[in-house]
Amino acid sequence: MIVTFFGHSNMLEIEKKEIEIKLLKVIKEKFYNVETIFYLGDYGSFDFISKKCCLSLKNNKMKLVYITPYLEKLENEYIKQELKLYNEIIYPELEKVPKRYAILERNKWMVKQADYIIFYINHSWGGAYKMLEYAKKIK
Repeated sequence: MIVTFFGHSNMLEIEKKEIEIKLLKVIKEKFYNVETIFYLGDYGSFDFISKKCCLSLKNNKMKLVYITPYLEKLENEYIKQELKLYNEIIYPELEKVPKRYAILERNKWMVKQADYIIFYINHSWGGAYKMLEYAKKIK
């Protein structure tokens, strides 16, 4: 089963701990004892919390996969160190996509691959909201 996460990139500090507790609970209850591949991005507060929760609960049934929208990002030394936390890195075929649309297209690809998507949405605009609407549209 493939699980991915989408949420707003900016969160209030007070929200972060509450969301982390809820997310840990969901992952424990739904995915802890199931063969699960977590597709993760790395752009903002909710992505950071999602990665943190997955890493803290990771067991031999869980696999963490970083989905990158940019191949050149993999050349950055800091990123290389961070990526050691993941089991795998996937670059969807986005070579023909203009850079300004790479994250959007990567996100659509993630939605299409996922069996489950966990959203953190608190307003009706932005990329996370667009992905929620997209996920509903394609069911």
